[in-house]
Amino acid sequence: MSRTAIGMVETVGLLAAYEAADVAVKSANVKLIGYEISRGGMVVIKFSGDIGAVKSAVDAAAIAASRLGKVFSSHVIPRPHQDIDKKMIFTDDTVGYKKDKNLAENVEKTSEESKEIVETKESKEETEEADIEDQLKDVDLDEQEEEIEADTQESDEELETEETEVLESEEELDLEEDDDESEYEEDESEEEIEKDDGDICNLCGDPDCPRRKGELRTDCIHYDEIMGTDE
Repeated sequence: MSRTAIGMVETVGLLAAYEAADVAVKSANVKLIGYEISRGGMVVIKFSGDIGAVKSAVDAAAIAASRLGKVFSSHVIPRPHQDIDKKMIFTDDTVGYKKDKNLAENVEKTSEESKEIVETKESKEETEEADIEDQLKDVDLDEQEEEIEADTQESDEELETEETEVLESEEELDLEEDDDESEYEEDESEEEIEKDDGDICNLCGDPDCPRRKGELRTDCIHYDEIMGTDE
């Protein structure tokens, strides 16, 4: 509680107490704690503030209240002990302070409830955002998988096309090689035929004769026979 001064004005009747409270808060910088009704119709007005302001407020309140009713007593406690504050000044019997206390508790409770509502809403929004992010991630993964599959299919098709082209080119090469070999074999066979015809001895015509056309006649195995016949 506050350790500032406490001022009190005790009147007979509630009307004088209202006048005292109004004049007190208007005449000095004090705070009205509230009022407490005691037995016999006594009403105690309670103020708090600096010592000088409280003294001025109590004096002005006592004068104003005495004009409408009876002021039984007034007093200022400069620095009340904290036990007096809690057990005698700021009590639930003090009208006004009890209302402010309940209001403060309600405000605090309302603020806590509002805070809980805000936290719950924020957590819910965070959860929804996390769910949306997870869904977006799943969608992105699906799209990436589809793109990878499409790229893989295109790569496979390209490889198949390349393999087909390679096979066709190899077949064409094989055919060309076959044609070249057949032509080469034909040329060789023709050369061999021509060579065979030119290599036979033109004197005896015997294929077993080692002599070839244009060589010495004496090389022919039938030279003697041929020469004897000619003689």
